[in-house]
Amino acid sequence: MEQTLISTMNPVVVGIVNAALPGLGYIIVGKRRVFGWLLLGNVVITYAWMFVYQGTVTPGMWGPLEINSWLGLLAVALLFAAFGYDGYQLAKER
Repeated sequence: MEQTLISTMNPVVVGIVNAALPGLGYIIVGKRRVFGWLLLGNVVITYAWMFVYQGTVTPGMWGPLEINSWLGLLAVALLFAAFGYDGYQLAKER
């Protein structure tokens, strides 16, 4: 098996990368990739959500939701999906 830069990467570096952008370490190492992509997607959407302009319209329960509300809901859904998927995979491995 040919060694690449990623396969020989220092675990400390991978840990730091994963702490800075959760999920990226899983993708780099090549294990739990779906979990990593779901976490990384959650982080990217959460960062975008934090910096979206907070409009003046208050979203009502039955009214239209602003983009920041949809981004927040999507971020939470991705986070739940990531941990649900990981739990499922761990249970299958037993």
